[in-house]
Amino acid sequence: YKKWRGRLEKRGYREWTDRRGRKVFAKLLAYRDGDLLLVEPDGPRARTKEGRLSDGDRLWIEELKRQAEARSRSS
Repeated sequence: YKKWRGRLEKRGYREWTDRRGRKVFAKLLAYRDGDLLLVEPDGPRARTKEGRLSDGDRLWIEELKRQAEARSRSS
């Protein structure tokens, strides 16, 4: 399991947690105005709102946004 998970983490999959503590191992497929589309390794997709995520996941998204802004400024 660890090898499988490790390979997927290298491809952008991670464990997401909501404010209730529920977890899903998925990849961020799309983000727009606080709406997220996640996809699990076996295909199911889930939509959620940024505000429903744990503090740690919201910080992770904020860092992605900062990185994207920095890339767009340097282009």
